Amino acid sequence: MSTISGAASALPGHDGSKVYTTRRPVNQSFISSVKDYFKEHHPLSRTPETLKPHSVYWGFYRTQLFRTARAYIPFMVIVMGWPFAAQMFVDASRGVYAWPGLRTR
Repeated sequence: MSTISGAASALPGHDGSKVYTTRRPVNQSFISSVKDYFKEHHPLSRTPETLKPHSVYWGFYRTQLFRTARAYIPFMVIVMGWPFAAQMFVDASRGVYAWPGLRTR
């Protein structure tokens, strides 16, 4: 008699002829784990009737927007505008003017 059978026969109501296991077969275990992965454990789309949505603090978002714009706008002016500034500098140094009213020579 093995230790598993002996331990199993010590259980009340068990004759020891079968050894029971709690593991599922591999294919059933894999399918169950895939199902559990896609299962929603709590209903996110259902809200209780008594729960009201909180008000949005727009002042925070406005502050964040302006703080971000203070950095992005000058940066984008430099990144997008340097070719135009370089063209104006090169043209002015060679005496070529894009506008007729700006000719000084």
